[in-house]
Amino acid sequence: MDFFCKDLVFVVEIDGESHDYKGDYDKQREHYLEGLGIKVYHFKDEAIKKDLDAVMKQLSREILNTPSFQDTPL
Repeated sequence: MDFFCKDLVFVVEIDGESHDYKGDYDKQREHYLEGLGIKVYHFKDEAIKKDLDAVMKQLSREILNTPSFQDTPL
């Protein structure tokens, strides 16, 4: 995992070449994390490099639409 937010219980996974040959491992790890109640968000490394603002907006929308976020006091 590349980033973890403890307060909102989510992980950001940046997918790129390093993941090309680890598909089974990545799926097992994601299943394990989700079993712990951790939401996993995936973004392509190219998207982050080329348009970080769009990635952040998409992540914000995803988080705001997550039921567990709506129950989190700010």
